[in-house]
Amino acid sequence: MTGYGRAAGENQTFRVAVSARSVNHRFLDLVIRLAEDYRDVEPAVRRALDAVLYRGRVEIKILIDPVGEGSATVVVDREVARAIQAAAADLNGEVGGGLATSDLLRMPDVVRVVRRSLELAPEDKGLVLKVVGKALDELVVMREGEGAQLATILADRLATLSDLAQRLAGERKTVRGQLHDNMRRRLAELLDEVQVDEERLNQEVALMAEKMDVQEELDRLAAHLETFSKALAESGSIGRRLDFLAQEIHRELNTLGSKCRDSTMAQWVVDSKLACEQLREQVQNVE
Repeated sequence: MTGYGRAAGENQTFRVAVSARSVNHRFLDLVIRLAEDYRDVEPAVRRALDAVLYRGRVEIKILIDPVGEGSATVVVDREVARAIQAAAADLNGEVGGGLATSDLLRMPDVVRVVRRSLELAPEDKGLVLKVVGKALDELVVMREGEGAQLATILADRLATLSDLAQRLAGERKTVRGQLHDNMRRRLAELLDEVQVDEERLNQEVALMAEKMDVQEELDRLAAHLETFSKALAESGSIGRRLDFLAQEIHRELNTLGSKCRDSTMAQWVVDSKLACEQLREQVQNVE
């Protein structure tokens, strides 16, 4: 699920800014961007995230800067500066011109900035976790808002599937009777005037009709739809469960499609597959 959150805070030693961004992903994929000097706080941050998030690719960016003067120092490599100036003086006699101090200061080999890096004390780590928690709260609120919209969409697709399943179940009884009559008529045409055992013929027709019957698939489909509906009403992390149920629904529809010989039922199965595919796409966004 997508979302975004950010927060900031500081104490007497450090200033902390955190941004959290999440996008859809089948599993939980955490990316924590943090300066190497402060990597010792990462395990605690990861545990905090694992306790709240269950699905999605989540990127957390944590900026930690020392507070107060002296947090950065400008270092001038005077030896390099003198060497460059001497080389410029030698060229001055040949091509004219020279190097001013401002020119030297713009050279990366002459000037570099060293930022002061301090070890995080327990209270500083507490500040980091507090700011991360605030950004995470904002992220979760946005994800919950999206989740409410997804729940409405999923309920609509589920209602469509349930309606089609009921139509298929009602049509199945009519089709079964027609199937029995059609098979008897076809066999009679093939056998023509050949004398056959009527009892044996009835047995074979009944056996073939049983193999082509879809009652078992309809029963399992109805059970999966009911389970999906109950899971959708639950709280917590249900995305993976819904994903599995959507796959099972799709599997039953595939079996139905391979066994259906009636054109009306076949069209309803196609419609059901379309609704199921839309369901599966949306389920990927659910935590």
